[in-house]
Amino acid sequence: MSKATGRLEGFTLIAALLLLLLLSGITAGLMLLANGETRMGGNNLEDRRAYYGAESGMEKLTADLAALYQMKAAPTSADLNNLATTSPPSPAEIPSMNYQEQVGWAQVDANGNPVTSWNIVSAGPNAGLMAETIRLNLLVNAARPSGASAKMNRGVEVALIPVFQFGVFSDSDLSYFAGPPFEFEGRVHTNGNLFLAADSGPLVLDSKVTAVGEIIRTRLANGWTSGGYQGDVYLPELTGG
Repeated sequence: MSKATGRLEGFTLIAALLLLLLLSGITAGLMLLANGETRMGGNNLEDRRAYYGAESGMEKLTADLAALYQMKAAPTSADLNNLATTSPPSPAEIPSMNYQEQVGWAQVDANGNPVTSWNIVSAGPNAGLMAETIRLNLLVNAARPSGASAKMNRGVEVALIPVFQFGVFSDSDLSYFAGPPFEFEGRVHTNGNLFLAADSGPLVLDSKVTAVGEIIRTRLANGWTSGGYQGDVYLPELTGG
């Protein structure tokens, strides 16, 4: 009886050790799985940060390029290189992000000047106008300290529109305040506010009217709001309207 009990106790010890080994293996496997998921989650987070960082850099670079063309109608390659150097967001704007950016013309001639072409603008507020178009390529590479990085390319087309296609083109506020009936057939644009009023009127603008600022009907540019200028003003709402 004592021999059987001794053998049973030895078997129980071995079974307990095997069970402990099995549980240790399961625990180690779960820890490895958890660590792997944590690393995958961290890598995914870093990838997303790099992607959105590159997207932010691209949007800023595009806006800065538009501002450059507002200041200079024919920027040089040196201007574009300087833009690529100065445009990246600062560490205060997007922390822990390293940027490398490039801006260049899509095609150049033998003298290094951009190749241009004449086209009709097909969409947007300037649709229907003839424009000299220049194609540019924008590249933004955003890298995180962890090694995650994202690269974005964007093709941009700059349209240089000759102002002679407008009946009136104003770089500041523009006013129409007709007394007797007045009709204007040319296209009207202002980079400021557009004030429209008529006394006996009507004031009729037959072509497309655009304004960077606001179209104001409640007062004149000098602030006059009372008396007179209650006549009708007509603008086309649709192409050919």
